[in-house]
Amino acid sequence: TSGAEEPNALLQIGAGARMQPNVRATVHELYEGLIASSQNRWPSVRFDVGAINDVASRLIPAGFYYKTFMWPPTPKAWLKYEHVIRYAAGLGRAATEPDPDHYEHQYAHCDVLVVGAGPAGLAAARAAARTGARMILCDENPALGGSLIGAVADIDDGTASVWIRGVADELAAQAEVTLLPRTTAFGVYDGNLVGLVERVGDALAGATASTPRERIWKVRPETRQALAQIEREAAAGSVAVPGIFMPDAGVRARLRRLGVIEEAREEDFSRVKSVVLPFGGVSMRDKRRWQEDGWKVVDARSQQVRRAQVALGLLRMEGAQTLIIGRHDDPETRALASDYPGTIVLEDTTDIARMHYAPTFGAVCQTTLSPRRVRWLSQQLRLRYRDAKLSFLDTVSPAMALREQALESLCSWCDGVVVAGDRGEASVEALLETAKRLGKPAALLEDLAELNGCRKLAMTAGAFVPKEAVEALVSHAPPREVWGI
Repeated sequence: TSGAEEPNALLQIGAGARMQPNVRATVHELYEGLIASSQNRWPSVRFDVGAINDVASRLIPAGFYYKTFMWPPTPKAWLKYEHVIRYAAGLGRAATEPDPDHYEHQYAHCDVLVVGAGPAGLAAARAAARTGARMILCDENPALGGSLIGAVADIDDGTASVWIRGVADELAAQAEVTLLPRTTAFGVYDGNLVGLVERVGDALAGATASTPRERIWKVRPETRQALAQIEREAAAGSVAVPGIFMPDAGVRARLRRLGVIEEAREEDFSRVKSVVLPFGGVSMRDKRRWQEDGWKVVDARSQQVRRAQVALGLLRMEGAQTLIIGRHDDPETRALASDYPGTIVLEDTTDIARMHYAPTFGAVCQTTLSPRRVRWLSQQLRLRYRDAKLSFLDTVSPAMALREQALESLCSWCDGVVVAGDRGEASVEALLETAKRLGKPAALLEDLAELNGCRKLAMTAGAFVPKEAVEALVSHAPPREVWGI
C-alpha cells in the first residue's frame, strides 16, 4: 500500500517534546530537518529479537497473553509481565515533556465540501466553484492532483500536469473557494458536521513560533445550501412554497425576484413545476399527501428540523407527553407541533407552571433559540417535575450556538451591539437578549441611532440573513472608532 490505509510502515517522528509516534511513512511529508526513526524493534530493524515470534506464531494466537501470563496470581508478577508485553506491543513512545506547540480550531460554513483533490475531486470542485458556491476542497497530500501527479495522460488537450495547474490556479483565484492541502477529513458527525485536521507548522516554509502545528476545522453547510437549492428549482421552472421559506425580508425579496410563490395554497400547486418545503419545515402528513397526489416535492428543511420531527415521533410512540421549547408564534414551532396533537409549547416558565404532570416527558427545541435559554428552560422543567422522566434532545442549530459564543466574546470589549435581521425573528431576538444579558445596549441596524453614545460596536446577524447582505451592511456601516464583526 502507499496511502493512509498502510497498517505497518509506522515511524517515530521528531525528538524530545515534539516526538510523535505511529506516523504512517506512506503519507508523512518530507521536509528539511525531519527526524524519523523506526519503532517496535530491538535492538535494530536489521536484527530484531522480536522476530522470533514469527517462528512461534502458531503457538501465539491473538491475545494469548491474557490467558498465558496468569501465574503466579499476584499483582507483582503481572506488573513484570506487563512491562515486557507493552514494550513489544508495536506502539511507539509518546513524548514525556510538555508539548511546546499550540493548536488552533476553525469553524467554517460552505455550500460544497469536496474531500480529495484527485482528478474527480478537482473536476467536482471546479464545477461547484463556477456556480458561485462557497466551496472547500481538502486533500491529505501537500499538492493537489492525487493519482494524476506524475501520470502520463492527456486531459482537455493537454498533459495531466498542465490540467492540474490550470484547475488549481482557477480555484485559487476565486474568493469563495478555500483550498486545504495537507488536510485529512476524519469524520462526519450529527447535524452534517465534518471534521478536518490540517497539518500546518511542521512542513510549512517560513513557519514561525506563532504558527500552529495543526488546525482542526469544523465544517458545516448552513442556510445558504437551502437557498441554493430553491434557486436551482426556480431556474428550472416555477416554484411554490407552502409557507414562508425563511423569515428574513432580504431572502423573501430575493425569492420574489425569482418568481417564487411563498405562502402558497394547494390550489396554487397546479400552476408550478415544484413544491419546495420551507427551511423550518411543514407537517409531515401534508408532505406525504402532496407526494401521493403527484406533486414534485423538494425537501429543503434544515437538518435540525428533520431531527426534531423524527424525535417527536419516536417520543410519542414511547408514550411520552411531547414538548417543544420554542416560541408560540414561530412557523417552525407550529410545523413541529402540527403532526402531534396535544404537544405543548414552552416559551417561558409560565408555560411550565400551567402543565399537568405526566410520568414521561419528551422534549425537543426550536432550532433558532438561544442555547443558554433552552438549557435554562429544560432545567426549570426538571426542577418542577422531579418525579417524571424527561427525555430531551437538544436540536438548537450548532450555527446558532456559535453565534451566541462569538457574541459573548465580542461583548467583552464592545460598548454596544448591532444585530442585522428582522424584528421578531427568533434568532435575532435571541442575540438581542444575549447582549442585554451581558449588560450591553443592543439594537437592530434600523435603530442604530439608539447606540449613538457607543464608540466600540460589535455586529452580528440573525440565522437567515444572507452573507451578501451582511457584507453590504458592513461596507456601508457608519464610521466608528472600532467595529467588531
